[in-house]
Amino acid sequence: MARVLGKPGRYVENESVHKSQQFVLYCLIVACVCAVIVGFSLARMFNAIRVPFWFSIPFSLLTLGVIIFCYRMLDKTTDALERERIHFRQGAVGEALVGYILEGLPDDFVVLNDLKTEFGNIDHCVVGPTGVFCIDTKNWRGVVEVDGKGGLLLNGKSTTKDDVGRLVSTCAETKKKIKTLCGHEPFIRAVLVFTSAHVEAKFGSIKYADCVRDERLHDYITDSRGNARLSKGQIDSISRAFEMLAGMDKGFEPSRAAKA
Repeated sequence: MARVLGKPGRYVENESVHKSQQFVLYCLIVACVCAVIVGFSLARMFNAIRVPFWFSIPFSLLTLGVIIFCYRMLDKTTDALERERIHFRQGAVGEALVGYILEGLPDDFVVLNDLKTEFGNIDHCVVGPTGVFCIDTKNWRGVVEVDGKGGLLLNGKSTTKDDVGRLVSTCAETKKKIKTLCGHEPFIRAVLVFTSAHVEAKFGSIKYADCVRDERLHDYITDSRGNARLSKGQIDSISRAFEMLAGMDKGFEPSRAAKA
């Protein structure tokens, strides 16, 4: 079993909780606004607050308009927040699955989950005899293909983010940081792992990254024949550098597997 550090999906779980908190806060704000308006209207009806007759009709219309506006904004905003929350929650499930797969790597591998760096968040980092891998987990649904321009298509359509470019850029910056920390400059392979999609992006079809289904990930890492093998000393040195990089994030904590 690999040595594992960090909890998979920590970042997306935190984001999901944050979206839930935003949802509740927005509902409370809208409820308070509507309560004030309705309370003022009731007070006016029972003459607790006296206002001129000429002001009653415009005020009633304004009150109705504000309530309708608040309802529409509430419906639109809460729908967007709920969709984002579900998206992050699905991402957490995908990362947990990949984390479980990586935990089953041989003993000479080191796995760091949810590595938050100044260059971006890396879902999983793997250091072992077959090389160094930075993995981005995608819980997409449908068919994943290459677009011929170094990017990906999901169900024939371009994705909203440059997922490949962002991961490759993060790997490049992380590589520089690792060199500064330990003196080694390892080749870092960028990998996108899909837990729910059918992948038609063949190896080599994207120049700087590989696309892999989750069930092939274990063999892909252990059987990476194209990479220069790392010695035990190199593995220890590079993995310690990754640990130092992870230690810069106060929220990073070793998982149970790492403590065992």
